[in-house]
Amino acid sequence: HYTFEDRGERAQALAGVRRVVVKVGTRLLMDVPGATKGERVQQLVDEIAVLRQQGFEVILVSSGAVGAGLAVLGTPRRPRDVPGLQAHAAVGQCRLM
Repeated sequence: HYTFEDRGERAQALAGVRRVVVKVGTRLLMDVPGATKGERVQQLVDEIAVLRQQGFEVILVSSGAVGAGLAVLGTPRRPRDVPGLQAHAAVGQCRLM
């Protein structure tokens, strides 16, 4: 189970930083035991909101579009062909947005 509890590491790592880039991939969205996909997205949104309230500029980069497309289309395995990857990414990107 992922936790976002800050034990001081975050403040230390972010000292002097004003912009944070958060990269969210398929595993971070889909493979979290004990949390639904919706709950996981809400956790990420909540944490980004906290960073913004603390004065950070937050840039969210998603790379989980293919994985999200797998869930939407009910595809059991990641496609290997380019048209299959593109189709799943197109559907998944809409879901991520």
